[in-house]
Amino acid sequence: MHRLCQLGRTYSLVDAVPTPDAICAAIRAGRVEVRARPVSLVRIAALLAAISIRNFTTRLRPAADAAEHDADPPDASRRGIVSS
Repeated sequence: MHRLCQLGRTYSLVDAVPTPDAICAAIRAGRVEVRARPVSLVRIAALLAAISIRNFTTRLRPAADAAEHDADPPDASRRGIVSS
């Protein structure tokens, strides 16, 4: 999965007229150049931190959801259901 800030940094230049057949032929012939804008160390660190935090919180969420399902429903006492 990519974050929006990652999009648009890398693209390919194809030496061909803008028709599907010409573009495919140019790619097969190797007339393609990859272009990319460098990413600073600070930006990479921030992105990795954001991804790590997201992964960590995603792992915590199932445990919290399970704990909620183990508890009595809020209206259990009104229905005559009591846990001991």
